[in-house]
Amino acid sequence: MAEQRDVTDVVVFMSEEKVGEIIHALSPEQRRFTHAFADTVKQPHEIWQAWVADPNNNGNWLNLRTYLQFLDLSDCEIGSSYGVSIVRFLFNQRWELYDMTMQTGEEHKVIESINQTYRVGQLMFPIDHKPC
Repeated sequence: MAEQRDVTDVVVFMSEEKVGEIIHALSPEQRRFTHAFADTVKQPHEIWQAWVADPNNNGNWLNLRTYLQFLDLSDCEIGSSYGVSIVRFLFNQRWELYDMTMQTGEEHKVIESINQTYRVGQLMFPIDHKPC
């Protein structure tokens, strides 16, 4: 079990098993961003924390901490010039890795999607930042 102290001094935990499970479930296109996921936790541009409905248990709620890192992909050969790396942690006695994903595409479409799905709850970092 690896642990890391984030920029807000919160400790998050990542088991090798969970990391492997998540990476295995990613598409080959998303797997190429594995290094970006690690950087997202180390150097996020934003961290959001929110209670969200549990998609697997109707009526239950999850406390999620979402790390976002905005990426210029213009030098990559993927057909998209913009991306957002997203890593989320679930609180259950401690913050443990929940999921990872990468959204790529046209900047305004990606930002619109992120605003609707991941930029929810309270902005924990940076405190003085005003989201797009």
